[in-house]
Amino acid sequence: MKQIFDPQIDEKDQKTDLDDIQGKLNEITSILVEQQTEQLRHYEWIEQNISQRFKSFKIHLQQNIDRIHDPVKAQDFVKEEQAFLHIPYHDLIQGTLIGQGGFGDVYRGRWLSRDHEVVIKKVRIQYLHDNHRKDLVNEISMMYQIRYDHILNIFGGCMEPENYALIVEYMSLGSLYDVLKEQTLQLSWTDRWSIAYQMTKGINYLHKLQKAIIHRDIKSLNILLKENGKDFLAKIADFGLAEIRHETMRQSSYNPFVGTLQWKAPELLEMGRHTEASDVYALGVVLWELGTGCEAYKGADAQTIDTFVRRGDRLKIPINIPKSFSDIISRAWAQEPLQRPTCQQLLNLMKDVSSEVAIKEKLKTAAASTDRRIVEEATTGSLSPQQHSTSSTRSNDTRNATSSLPYNNPKLNRQINLCSMRSEMDLSEQNLNDQDMNIVVEEALIEKQCTELMLHHNQISSQGISIVADALHNNHKLDYLELWDNFVSDEGVHAVTQALTLNDNNITRLGLGTNGITDKGAKDLADMLKKIQH
Repeated sequence: MKQIFDPQIDEKDQKTDLDDIQGKLNEITSILVEQQTEQLRHYEWIEQNISQRFKSFKIHLQQNIDRIHDPVKAQDFVKEEQAFLHIPYHDLIQGTLIGQGGFGDVYRGRWLSRDHEVVIKKVRIQYLHDNHRKDLVNEISMMYQIRYDHILNIFGGCMEPENYALIVEYMSLGSLYDVLKEQTLQLSWTDRWSIAYQMTKGINYLHKLQKAIIHRDIKSLNILLKENGKDFLAKIADFGLAEIRHETMRQSSYNPFVGTLQWKAPELLEMGRHTEASDVYALGVVLWELGTGCEAYKGADAQTIDTFVRRGDRLKIPINIPKSFSDIISRAWAQEPLQRPTCQQLLNLMKDVSSEVAIKEKLKTAAASTDRRIVEEATTGSLSPQQHSTSSTRSNDTRNATSSLPYNNPKLNRQINLCSMRSEMDLSEQNLNDQDMNIVVEEALIEKQCTELMLHHNQISSQGISIVADALHNNHKLDYLELWDNFVSDEGVHAVTQALTLNDNNITRLGLGTNGITDKGAKDLADMLKKIQH
């Protein structure tokens, strides 16, 4: 091109040279593609999509020619380029397909000129008329300007026919939906509260902008995660895409309504408009997914979901979900929009609770660590009987274990007395400790012969569970023993498994989730199941 075009010569000769370049456009483009392929051969996928990279180079060469030929068109190009960073398709390597969204296909890729890993969200639009193009540019410009910790970064866009795309930040763990479905991570309740808080902050940020943005498509597929040290970073994706969705639906047979019904608020099913409250409803469904680890309305058809939600029914919240988390879900997906809290109000509710959960989990870890140390030292003989006694006392003090003083809990006594013989007994979230287990054994297990005993979300350690385990042979009616979210370590698991293996009992369900149990405790449980089966 430099050989053909000399900017120093007069305009008439320039026009001749431009016409010459125009006539050799395909030849010049082919040279550019060959040079790029050779220079970047070390990149995986560089030899893929050569025809599309050829089109991209040709489009940009043509635009440069048009800028010189047509000053008005040149000004339009400048205005559009000032709205957001335009990234040519030939500056991208399109890698593996990692997902399909409501408006296009999603690829892992690389931004060549920045040598940066990105995600390429290709839009199902072949061509845009001028008015639609302006709307799309305005929409991308608005998204491009938003920079917030919990909003997915948009680096720029590709505005080439057949290659309209958003170039966005790569989140290594993918969507919350995929993480939960594939069970790639073991999320503690500290993790769950943190993710819930972060995604609520992201949505709240959009709602609190000077010109509020309603997301319109909040779902677990649009909550993206990556590791952040020992924690997780959550970001909101695909906000502000109304024009893209509309044009995609018009130009393709893809129906974006499919796959989003699970998160739609009841008023939207009645053809109501999107509001901050409808975003909060969708957030409530995502919180249910996060808390349960399950897919919302799995296996249900569209008509069933529509009818179910319209009449005010909701997915069942399991009893092992902390009450504080359950309450937030229930408030967020209330039937009436005015009854739902704002994201700001949800953040206030979450802030205090999540701090308490983090402290509690640290205490659990400390208790489990203390138990393991005592067991290891006792096993290796490194503790004298006196030292063992002292260490055990110190461990028990840490977890409010039994003391030599007389102990009574009138509230617990009254609660047990209200229950009938051979009935379900729910003693969850009562702040019960190891000392209370003596009362539970005497009055609930032995005297009342309860059939289900629920003790989740208390302060019970391995010592308290050992007290319960020792008494299991006195109750042949007990079917379900639930110990979620306590301070039980491997030592407590061992006591329970020994009792269930040696004694004749009818327990068919045992809940031990969210405790300080390691692989050793899990092995004890597995060994117990093998013995019972034999």
